[in-house]
Amino acid sequence: MKKQITAYRYLYYLLAALAVISLGGAIAFWKNAHPFFYCWLIAFVLPAAGAAAANIRHKTLKTRHYLRESWGKEERRERDFSEIGYLFEHTAAGAPGSIDRQTWDDLDLGQVYHRLDRTLTNPGEAVLYYILRTPLDNREELQQRARLIRLFQDNETVREKLRLLLHRLGKQNFDNITPLLWGELPPRNPLRPLFDLLALASLFSLATPFIWGSGALLVIVSLFAINMWVHYRIKRYFFFHLPSISYLGSLLRTAPKIASIKLPEGEKYGEQLRYAAGACRKILRYTRFLSSKAAASDADIFLEYLKIFFLLEVRGFYAALREIEKQRPHLQAVYMRVGEIDACQSIASYRAGLDGYVEPEFVSNRAYLSVREIRHPLLENAVPNSIELKEQGVLITGSNMSGKTTFLRTIGVNAVLAQSIYTCLAAQYTGSFFRIAASLGKHDSLEEGKSLYYMEAERLLALVNATGDPALPSLCLIDEVLSGTNYIERIAAAEAILSYLAGRNALVIVATHDLDLAQKLKDNYRCYHFTDRVGREGLYFDYILKEGLATTRNAIKLLEHMGYPKEIVEAAVTGVKQYLRRKT
Repeated sequence: MKKQITAYRYLYYLLAALAVISLGGAIAFWKNAHPFFYCWLIAFVLPAAGAAAANIRHKTLKTRHYLRESWGKEERRERDFSEIGYLFEHTAAGAPGSIDRQTWDDLDLGQVYHRLDRTLTNPGEAVLYYILRTPLDNREELQQRARLIRLFQDNETVREKLRLLLHRLGKQNFDNITPLLWGELPPRNPLRPLFDLLALASLFSLATPFIWGSGALLVIVSLFAINMWVHYRIKRYFFFHLPSISYLGSLLRTAPKIASIKLPEGEKYGEQLRYAAGACRKILRYTRFLSSKAAASDADIFLEYLKIFFLLEVRGFYAALREIEKQRPHLQAVYMRVGEIDACQSIASYRAGLDGYVEPEFVSNRAYLSVREIRHPLLENAVPNSIELKEQGVLITGSNMSGKTTFLRTIGVNAVLAQSIYTCLAAQYTGSFFRIAASLGKHDSLEEGKSLYYMEAERLLALVNATGDPALPSLCLIDEVLSGTNYIERIAAAEAILSYLAGRNALVIVATHDLDLAQKLKDNYRCYHFTDRVGREGLYFDYILKEGLATTRNAIKLLEHMGYPKEIVEAAVTGVKQYLRRKT
């Protein structure tokens, strides 16, 4: 393809040069309508048209080359989640089964989104975020999404056609289209009928020279001055909205083109796009004169004068606004369908860059999860682990930095990916549909005046209230239950909470240092652990999950490894020995 790109670039230069030479010849013979003038003019038209065609082909090939080269590769750039998350926050935040803010943060799903996001449009990146925040519990919907993802993976021809259309639609620097369709619309202007009257008066003024002669010039200039004042006075109130409405017009022009591409695995997308875009055709007529770009050529300047004289931009904006309000459900449908297609091609690109993945298998609504060689998507050379859980919770013990919390995140992230993008980083993933919630982050809140213990207790209460649905089990991931209070009350409260959760149709996976807690809960929870060992070079972790309770501790070893004074280390070791003697 690089050779084709180079060939079309040189062809463009050659034809453009011939067109310039021919234009020079036409200008030379222009006077007195010399016969050679027409010959040179014809000689100009043909290479000029060819140069334009070659330039278009050159740009198309460059775009296709870029899209091919970027396939399967992560796109590293800054992302503003306040904009990307607008769709979710205004449509599904707080809905049952959606991923709440703390779970999103605790599972590092923002970083996972960065890895997944290879979208080409604003609707695509917003819908991809929406998909991650709203895991599905419907097998048919997930499989339909998976079929569209596989279409992008397997059918290169369809993939390139769709990605080229999506790339041409592109992204705004600031996503203003989502608030336009789901937020509050700009207010209507009660003077809109007056704008129509002024435009009509401007049209009739063009006939006044035939009636009043040169005196009509004063009428035309006066009307132009009035309309110029109205144009710039009103435009400052809606100028901020012009990029979003302009982008909306591009979206509506792109939708039928996408619908024209046959998608055997996504025929419903084409049907919905055709119907919804057809219902919004009027908006295209109203938006054709709307632009936030400055005039860049003589033609642009002439068009700007026309916009002012006939108030085309002011009238078009308010007419488009009225139609947008009327057709909002259809516009939202176009946005969601185009966004989902873009999100699915992004997921397919993500899959193409993975060393290995598996599509999940879902079983009945009983709480069940079996994973083999599961890995975390953010870790390079991650150590895979396997586990099977059958309606019984798990307590994971082990020393610091041995991998307990990372394993919880690995399970949680893959459960989210399974129910959102039908993709797991594992050799096998079989499980129920879950309502997923996590309590892994530990922090107090100075702004709200809440202690660490209060914040933990509040979060655990949210997890307790989210369980108990007989039709949809919960997956609860907890790191160090109630670590912000004293030992005696912590153990008692943790035992009570975890025993309660065990009977609430939930799979509960807990990471803890408290071996006493593990002993108390052995009837309801299976025990696994991670280990470490001390060598000449310090601590070593294998990050492999093993059955049973942990038999090693490393808190004091870490102090020694970090270079604490010898007196502190020895005093700590002595204190541990004394405590163990008293306990026995």
